[in-house]
Amino acid sequence: MNMPPLNKVCVVGVGAIGGVFAAWLGARLPAGRIALSALARGETLRTLQAEGLCWVDADGTEHRQPLAASGDAAALGVQDLVIVSDRKSTRLNSSHSQQSRMPSSA
Repeated sequence: MNMPPLNKVCVVGVGAIGGVFAAWLGARLPAGRIALSALARGETLRTLQAEGLCWVDADGTEHRQPLAASGDAAALGVQDLVIVSDRKSTRLNSSHSQQSRMPSSA
């Protein structure tokens, strides 16, 4: 079975767990292989927009992964994979309603 390529990946909820997923993807996939984005809000959104995703690995090396970040799912466009990492199910209802407003792929 041939799997379609995953070119666009979005992480919803870039906290402790979502941040680990995003950092793992950013660190292990070759540069330019995927367009990584994040659906976030508040201070997390402002930090991601200003600095990208930042983390320190086990060796103490700091890494920085640029990504598109928005508080509006539709602004990020259609995604090939969405990783939902949110601690409150009420937020999932909001994400679902935003997803229903996302443009459909042609």
